Amino acid sequence: MSNGKGMPRGLDFYRKWSQGSWAEEKLKEAINRTKDYSAYQYGPSRGEPFHTIEEFEKYNQEYSRKEDKFGKRPDLLVFNDSTIEDFSIEDKETLNELEEISDSKAEEVISSSSGGIEVETSIWKIEKRRRNGKSLSMTVKKEDYEPLTSWREQWNVPIFVVQIFFDEAYIMPFKNIEDPVEKKEENPQTSISGFYRRTDSNTGKITYFADVLEFEGVERIGEFVEFPEIDARFLERDDGKVVPYVAFKEGKLNITTTLENFFE
Repeated sequence: MSNGKGMPRGLDFYRKWSQGSWAEEKLKEAINRTKDYSAYQYGPSRGEPFHTIEEFEKYNQEYSRKEDKFGKRPDLLVFNDSTIEDFSIEDKETLNELEEISDSKAEEVISSSSGGIEVETSIWKIEKRRRNGKSLSMTVKKEDYEPLTSWREQWNVPIFVVQIFFDEAYIMPFKNIEDPVEKKEENPQTSISGFYRRTDSNTGKITYFADVLEFEGVERIGEFVEFPEIDARFLERDDGKVVPYVAFKEGKLNITTTLENFFE
């Protein structure tokens, strides 16, 4: 099925998902190189590429069925290393299985985390935008907003949104958009400094945008000291059609702020 511009919907979704998985891995690596914190995969991710669109869609459906009643899992969970040191052997094993097991089997570990991170990506260089007197935004999809809120309320663990641009990364407390979202949903015409609500003309889906320079609470968290490479790949459809796409690989992101400013 096409999105009207020649790209199968399954491929478009997979391309974005693949880019997101790469961004999650780069952020996780960066946090794990810091002194006091460690990040673990919590939402669905996969290192190796899929070979067919159908294989990816099956994987995604299986995760959707497995996703817990508590809402949408943030992509990563962050822990203070001192907390991990106090974990039992069983809890330490659970850390490395968070993505695979149900929340009900990892309650103590989840509730001990310092925060969850929802990772978003953007194929822009923000430094060049700044030089041209323009800005970019953090993004949260409306379809993710309520499930993430449900998860946060269930576990009483703060969530942060991290936007990975091609050259830098920015962080924002999820709670900072709650009041603006409510006001925009009540009246989409409400003017809020640095905050926007837009509907995609192709999909009809709504996304919230928080300007990295104007919106309250947005801070730079990291920068790429090694830029990613572009990898040419392809997927096969069940009908035999081969569909090429590009993906990011490698790259090195360094944390440039003190994480304890965000995570307890």
